[in-house]
Amino acid sequence: MSDGWLERHRASLEGVGRVLELGCGPGEDAEALRAWGLDVVATDLPATAEVADARVRLGTRSLIYADHSCPLPFADAVFDGVVASLSLYYFSHATTASMICEIARVPKPRGVLVFRVNATDDVEYGA
Repeated sequence: MSDGWLERHRASLEGVGRVLELGCGPGEDAEALRAWGLDVVATDLPATAEVADARVRLGTRSLIYADHSCPLPFADAVFDGVVASLSLYYFSHATTASMICEIARVPKPRGVLVFRVNATDDVEYGA
C-alpha cells in the first residue's frame, strides 16, 4: 500500500484521465492512481526486485521498462498528468535538466505534474 503522500494531491488529479508514473518502484502509487479510476502507465528500470512486484501488481499492459534519464518512449502530449515520487533527484544537473524537458513534452497542454523529492535536511540525504 502507498505511504499516503499521494492522497494529499488527489484533488489535483481529479478528472485527469491518463497518467504517466516515472520510477514506479513496486507500483504502490500506480495502484492507488488506478483505484482512483485513472488510466496509469508506470515506468521504471527492469532490473530491480521492486519492479517485479510492480509487474504483479499492475500487469504487463500498464508497466513499461524505461530509464527516465533518457528520452521517454512516448509521443508528445499523450498524458493528462505525470506523477514522480522520489525518482527525479538521482542525476547530475545536466541530466536532470534534460529529464525536465522530457517530462514537459509528454503531457497535454495544462497537464498536471505531481512529484516529491527529498530535501537536503532529509535524514537519508547523501546516503
